[in-house]
Amino acid sequence: VVAFIRQSIDDNHPCIVGIDFKGDSGHFMCAVGYEIGFEEETVTKIFCLDPGSNKPINSYWNAIIKIDANHKARTYTDFYVNTESQYNREVRLSEALRIEKKK
Repeated sequence: VVAFIRQSIDDNHPCIVGIDFKGDSGHFMCAVGYEIGFEEETVTKIFCLDPGSNKPINSYWNAIIKIDANHKARTYTDFYVNTESQYNREVRLSEALRIEKKK
C-alpha cells in the first residue's frame, strides 16, 4: 500500500488512504505528500488532509501517518498523528484509492 501511495503522489494524482485503528474503527484521508528516510529510499511519513480535523494553516497537511520500519511484518505498527492535538494512535494502513482524470 505504501508503494502505491508513493507512486500516486509521484504521478501527481490524489490518493485516498484508509487506516484502521487498533481495537476500534477506521478512517479515510487524502494523502498529499511523503517523507523519505535519510539512509534508505523508504517512505517514513505520509502527509494527509484529514477531513475530521481543522484545516491546515501553516502546511499543506493536517495529519501524518508515521510508517514503522516493521510495517510489513506486524499489523498495527504505524502511527496516526493529528497536527491540531498531537493525537498519536497505532494504526494499520489498510487501503488506498488513486483518483485520475478520465482521458
